[in-house]
Amino acid sequence: MSDKVIDSGKKLDGPTDTATPVTDPAAPVTSSSTDTTTPVPVIDDKGVDPAAPVTGSSTDTTTLAPVIDDKGVDTAPDDKGVDTAPDDNGVDTKPDDNGVDTKPDDNGVDTTPDDNGNSNAATATPAATSATTAVTVTKGDDGFEHRHADLSNREVHGSEDSHNAIQGSTGDDLITGGSQSDVLEGGNGSDDLSAGSGDDILVGGGSDDVGLNHLEGGGGDDILVAGGHKTKAFDDLFASNDALNKAIHADAKFADLASIIDDSSASAVAQVENHFSVHSGNGNDLILNFHAETDKIVLDRDLNGSTIEDAASLMEHLVIDGSKVSLDLGHGNSITLVGVDASNLTESNFVIV
Repeated sequence: MSDKVIDSGKKLDGPTDTATPVTDPAAPVTSSSTDTTTPVPVIDDKGVDPAAPVTGSSTDTTTLAPVIDDKGVDTAPDDKGVDTAPDDNGVDTKPDDNGVDTKPDDNGVDTTPDDNGNSNAATATPAATSATTAVTVTKGDDGFEHRHADLSNREVHGSEDSHNAIQGSTGDDLITGGSQSDVLEGGNGSDDLSAGSGDDILVGGGSDDVGLNHLEGGGGDDILVAGGHKTKAFDDLFASNDALNKAIHADAKFADLASIIDDSSASAVAQVENHFSVHSGNGNDLILNFHAETDKIVLDRDLNGSTIEDAASLMEHLVIDGSKVSLDLGHGNSITLVGVDASNLTESNFVIV
């Protein structure tokens, strides 16, 4: 269904209220008494079998053993210089015109010796490893598992069995929480934050945040904070609550939130856009530091069985009470913008999809 953005120019006017053993490539194959297989000759780039007996010698009885890779597969070329035995991925590891097998096996090891009898395993290029390495998890005294994204690990997922505190990087991050009550902060950059069914706190980023953030609280009663400079109403909210202010600054989980509180540019133009996605069963969510000039609330049409499907029907659910703007979403679900200048809100701040 295509997004429907309500008329962007209209002001809101709501009511006030285990490994396999490796076979030695050089070892001869032990034949059973019934094995009559003729070994495949190894051909060098001159078309000569260097292991063959000397012509005219009646006493040389050398038997050629096939060259076996570390999976037990014969990768030696046939008498036309072509490797006809596929590796364990079913790939024909055909040698190049120097008789060298240039396709490593699935462990990144070239197990076929070249035409000088030397294995290229020592110089083979290992298979590419994942660019993402494991994120370090630290169990804090606060009962949270702490994870930090960085520019090499920008996709971080929390545990389902613990509270999660995940801090984003200076890049664009994908951060997901679990089913417990989590704290997710995006850091700077365009971040995608998604929580589960607990009562979560999501912060799009710090005061210097730039880009486009997507925040989705999931179920539970969540607190969602827009990244970027603080609004005047947000500043007033924390200036009047010294205890909460101190608690936030004393807890490393809230580094981005503390950065916004400490921001000295309360009237600055937003450098970031925050989108808050709201679905059925969202709970009763609070949204703080909402920038009326850029931020948006994205709602599902008819969510929770409500009648919200356009601008007119949205107005029926809207209640403005000073610096709080609430939307009743039906069946005990709601969203409330806390510390917002309602006079600056327009219908363009609400998108119905």
